[in-house]
Amino acid sequence: MAWASRSVIHFPDIVSLRVERSELNIPRRIPDVMKFLYCPRCKDLHVKNWYAISDKCSRCFGNATAIKIPNNWLMYFLYFMYVLTPGLVLVYLAEHDKTYLYASVVALAIMMIVSYVALVRGEEYAKTKIRVGSSNVDMFRKKGWS
Repeated sequence: MAWASRSVIHFPDIVSLRVERSELNIPRRIPDVMKFLYCPRCKDLHVKNWYAISDKCSRCFGNATAIKIPNNWLMYFLYFMYVLTPGLVLVYLAEHDKTYLYASVVALAIMMIVSYVALVRGEEYAKTKIRVGSSNVDMFRKKGWS
């Protein structure tokens, strides 16, 4: 069985038990909230799903360009509302005062409106970051982006 000893491949140091901080990708600030993907093949701009790992177009599965949307006051307001709305529901459950329940429904409606406005503003910002070649101008006009 001399051939069996030759087929054993040793992988020295594959798993390092010690990890340096410089090797980890730890963000030092609040990350960008929204990312849009622009596919040059489809000429389409859409929001990147929160669960998507790679920058691939969801229609043609081609490579897409990620456009990061910087945080603005709407996002921080949404963070505040994400905490306030369930808090109002918890106060209602503790106090049994329907005023808190009505306030939470109003806060939920405000959250939906603000998130839509933030999405539209993000899309407008992402459209300004797309570099359009001369061959793509007609396609953009057909989609109503001009």
